[in-house]
Amino acid sequence: FSESLRELGSCLLEKTALNDDEDS
Repeated sequence: FSESLRELGSCLLEKTALNDDEDS
């Protein structure tokens, strides 16, 4: 369970990073 959570977290982090790049 914790493994899937970690994967979800990294996925969200990547998405937010991409959004930040688009904003700037």
